[in-house]
Amino acid sequence: MRTRFGWILPGVLAAASMVGCGSSSTTTADSGTTTQNDSGGMGDMGHTGDMGGPAPDSGSTTGGLFQGVASKVTLPTSDTEYAQDVDGKGKKNKLGGVLAAMKQLELQIGMNEALRTGQLLVLTEVFAKALTDDPAASIQVHLGKDLDGNATDNFSGTEEFGVHAKSPPAAKVNIKITGGKIEGSGGELVFPLPMGADLVLLTLKKAVIRGTVSTTGISDGILAGAIPVSEFDSKLAPAMAGLINAYLKDTKVDAATKTMLKTMFDGNGDGNVTTDEVKSAAVMSLIKNPDVDLNGDGKLDKDDGISGAISFTAVAAKIKR
Repeated sequence: MRTRFGWILPGVLAAASMVGCGSSSTTTADSGTTTQNDSGGMGDMGHTGDMGGPAPDSGSTTGGLFQGVASKVTLPTSDTEYAQDVDGKGKKNKLGGVLAAMKQLELQIGMNEALRTGQLLVLTEVFAKALTDDPAASIQVHLGKDLDGNATDNFSGTEEFGVHAKSPPAAKVNIKITGGKIEGSGGELVFPLPMGADLVLLTLKKAVIRGTVSTTGISDGILAGAIPVSEFDSKLAPAMAGLINAYLKDTKVDAATKTMLKTMFDGNGDGNVTTDEVKSAAVMSLIKNPDVDLNGDGKLDKDDGISGAISFTAVAAKIKR
């Protein structure tokens, strides 16, 4: 049986239609239960931390020269795929190695489903004098809201979206555009990772972004940076516990797969995976060894981060403020 970890609650996803489609769903850590709300958007957006405040202000009343929505996001399958140099010490993508070690979770399936259903809407804006060449441009990333509640037309190239009220206000990077090629680094962006019915938003520091932009979209996009180690404990581990427990309770999941998961994450063998058990799992030890010095103290410890990179494609869209 195919183990569809990344979208363990397809019925919940279909009923909720997630982002901007009438209601949203969040997973309760350690229990695998879900709660619905009628916020008309992402609700509390799962284990995202405190991201309150108004929608980000681009500094422009007319919006970016290019506005779009991510239509495809591809997660790495190794520590070399999509690797970038985020700290001047060589290309790396440790997150890719971590995800490869947890391939049973099939998070790429979850990413695809989150985009298809509208659970995940990542909007991009390029502020530039021209999309062909501009040495002093910038790119901003928002979490979007589907204004018409119809996920099937999200990637039509003309769809209009709102900016979600909990979109990170500082998600902006300075870039240069040369012959339509984007290259930028520095600043912070958001790193979305769907975990079943939960949407985990990780902070990407020392952000690096590349791609090719035109009036119709962004192709060959790469988003990289360093994710603080602390966020794996505070955001990722609780979401993983909820996802695994939901999977263990799913009657459609085969016994062999459940046994494997219990072996990996259920330390005391009681059939319920807690956040602490996820944190102490052997596979998670990869995360405990950061490879990017975030605070500049010359040491790599709990105050630093691990490198991460994904690939993305965006199609044109309109952003309504």
